Amino acid sequence: GVGTPANFSLTNLADEPATIAPTSGTPQATTVNSPFPQRLAVVVLDTFNNPVPNRQVTFNVPNSGPSGTFAGGVNIALTDNAGIAQAPVLTANSSAGQWTATATVVGLSTPAAFLLTNNPGLPRSILATSGTPQTAQVNTTFPDTMKALVRDSSGNPVPDVIVTFLAPSSGPSGGFNGGNQVFTGPNGVAVAP
Repeated sequence: GVGTPANFSLTNLADEPATIAPTSGTPQATTVNSPFPQRLAVVVLDTFNNPVPNRQVTFNVPNSGPSGTFAGGVNIALTDNAGIAQAPVLTANSSAGQWTATATVVGLSTPAAFLLTNNPGLPRSILATSGTPQTAQVNTTFPDTMKALVRDSSGNPVPDVIVTFLAPSSGPSGGFNGGNQVFTGPNGVAVAP
């Protein structure tokens, strides 16, 4: 004859982590020495696709070459109730190029990977790398092609910028066949016509 039943509060906990995968921050690019627009984030799930909360995720970047640094030097985050861990703001270093950051959680051998690109900054210097010094008889073509290397303030080659080759308007001079403006290539080098 008891009219009120006994109630039991039960909680099903997630199993151990089975997968870790990016949820934001890949692929993306930024200019050298600038923050990436999206923070890196992952989701950690168990074998039944349940989110795994309160797990430590370590975000890793390369030690050399194109890379970045996390705000405050902190590269660890805990997963929330949705199994999501978000890294602090990541800032590109001064080396241009494509690179991969990873995120790991204890118990899993395969990390989550983030494809990132540090783009070169604005052009800051130009250097003649070929075609100087040289000589040619009047009304003949110079034997070596003129080339110029364009770099940013960190020394990275800057591609896809217009370089204008100019000859003096009077006195000893010359002319370019097909115009005098060319784009730099992927290596930051512009080759004169």
